[in-house]
Amino acid sequence: MLVLHKFDDEYIDQDLSSKLLGEFTNTLFYNCIFDNLTDVKLIRCELNRSKIKTNTLENCRNVSVTLDCKTFANVELSEFLFDYILLLLAKSKGNDTKRRKLLEIVGKEKARQLLEAIKDLD
Repeated sequence: MLVLHKFDDEYIDQDLSSKLLGEFTNTLFYNCIFDNLTDVKLIRCELNRSKIKTNTLENCRNVSVTLDCKTFANVELSEFLFDYILLLLAKSKGNDTKRRKLLEIVGKEKARQLLEAIKDLD
């Protein structure tokens, strides 16, 4: 028997790039566009086929996202946000060889610039 997931709210084919979103739980965002994610909380949300085009640190501060398989399935991240996420992983401890490889992917100069910008925001 096929059981479809019941969402509390749904956003389909919407451009949410200029809206401050707030907190969402168990929400479907299908084929949506995001830019400013500052102070956004996405708890048990699905972002299938959505695009996150964030290109500045200011637009991705204090973002909380539940990490599970459905959250990022078919999601297109901007190059900036992809690099930023890799850099955050590289700032963790352990897995030294993998963290060095992540820094190579981001690029030393870009990583240095992002780390400086992060320091300025703290």
